[in-house]
Amino acid sequence: MAGMDARIRKTLEDSIAQPNGLPGLVFGAIDRNGRVLVLEAAGKRSLKSADPMTVDTVFPLFSITKLLVAIAALQLVEQGKIPLDDPLEDFFPPIKEVKLLEPNGTLRLPRNKITMRMLLTHTAGFGYTHYSEALYDFWKARGGPEEAAGTRAGMLDLPLTFEPGTSWAYGVGMDWAGEVVAHVAGTDLADYCETNILRPLGIRDITFTPTEEQRARLAGAHRRGRKGPVEASQHPPFIQNALKTGSASSLPFISGGSGGFATAPALLGVLAVLLRGGMGVNGERVLKEESVHEMVRDQLAETMPGVLDATRKSVRPAVTNDVPADPSGSGWGLSFQLNLKQLHTGRSAGSAMWGGLANLYYSIDPTKGIATVMMAQCLPFFDPHVVQPWLKAEKAVYESLTGTPAARL
Repeated sequence: MAGMDARIRKTLEDSIAQPNGLPGLVFGAIDRNGRVLVLEAAGKRSLKSADPMTVDTVFPLFSITKLLVAIAALQLVEQGKIPLDDPLEDFFPPIKEVKLLEPNGTLRLPRNKITMRMLLTHTAGFGYTHYSEALYDFWKARGGPEEAAGTRAGMLDLPLTFEPGTSWAYGVGMDWAGEVVAHVAGTDLADYCETNILRPLGIRDITFTPTEEQRARLAGAHRRGRKGPVEASQHPPFIQNALKTGSASSLPFISGGSGGFATAPALLGVLAVLLRGGMGVNGERVLKEESVHEMVRDQLAETMPGVLDATRKSVRPAVTNDVPADPSGSGWGLSFQLNLKQLHTGRSAGSAMWGGLANLYYSIDPTKGIATVMMAQCLPFFDPHVVQPWLKAEKAVYESLTGTPAARL
């Protein structure tokens, strides 16, 4: 593997050295046997310091947090405490108060009932202000907190933009899923995930409230300016809230959609669960095998074919770039996107992937038993200085295992 390690290290270093490259990157890969295939870091944690980027650097996860919440929700589904397809309002009454935003700006109660499957597949009608003009205009007119404010209102006061179950939009539905999990379990979301997922898996470096020691390993925030250069920035308020408190119970809101922190090795440990049919690398089971199969099944193939075939247009360019659709076609599982055909990297058809807003990405290939992560900390999302080296490094992993150029697998 020495040749692969050197090749991937050079990929990271070359990306950082490019004009307008990011200060630091971490890439890792694991197989279904729990063997870490590669773990490489390059550059610096922050433009504000000389601290090198290391493989144990702690990153705010943003939307990668959603994977934890999906696992938590499916645990409760397995236990019969939450239905996957029945109305959630019978188990979590606050969700029946959610309104739908009409094109004329008025609000009304939706006719359809929201289910957990809708929340996990982003078909409930919720959105984000950075992808929805209607929600952005609603937020501006309201003058209230935005999603990044770290408040319950900032996340949960956004209305629906379509009738539940009739379309797809990426948004705050997973925050609602986290609220349901906490309510039904009778504890806060952070405690639930620690007790029922992370501790059983033996994973220590995933948290909603970093310790002092973890804060010392934190990646700095960055933002790419309009003219291209990357500048040091400030973490958004919800991250700052988590960094200031030592207890999740002290947070004004625990975001199931974006509130987690992790290192690359810790995240790989979670991804391995989906390579191993619900079992951690330590042999502990946190999901049934049938739940994992359901997670990676295309949930939209029959009801909404082609709904993901359009570019996800950015409404707030400082937050995210446009995100192009996969030309080979995409599906959606319970929490993540699925590629319908094999990618040029060697990633199999039916594999899962998703990312976090500050340019963090993961892939899960159950067919070939490989998962990868690429971790950075810079806005806006979908930065080619991260996406391209991620795919290049992923391709190197597949080629090293087969001895065959990935495009010809």
